Amino acid sequence: MTYNLPKYMGSSLKWTDDDRVPLCRAYLEMSEDPVTFTSRSKNQLWAAVHQKGTDVMTKKGNLRVNRSVSALEKQFKKIPMGVSVFTSHYLAVKKMQTTGNLTEEDIMSGAVARYCSLDI
Repeated sequence: MTYNLPKYMGSSLKWTDDDRVPLCRAYLEMSEDPVTFTSRSKNQLWAAVHQKGTDVMTKKGNLRVNRSVSALEKQFKKIPMGVSVFTSHYLAVKKMQTTGNLTEEDIMSGAVARYCSLDI
């Protein structure tokens, strides 16, 4: 479903994981070919990521709003910070002294709980 917002209003819809995952996948796909990736200018790269991400979302049928190239770039710059914070929680859980062996699922669940401030 696509929401048509007036141009002057901008995008009043907040970013969701359904918006961010295709953005990350599009960026990763564009960066898989190092020759093409490094030969593009910054503007060409983000235009390609925008096109790929929009294509993926449109095919899935869940393009909520058509965001600008600069909006994608701004959002993508925020993602590494969240990944870094989550990684620190993951490593903290992994280093915890436990009475048994934690499975990867246990570690991930603990990291998610810490990341979401549920520190259990």
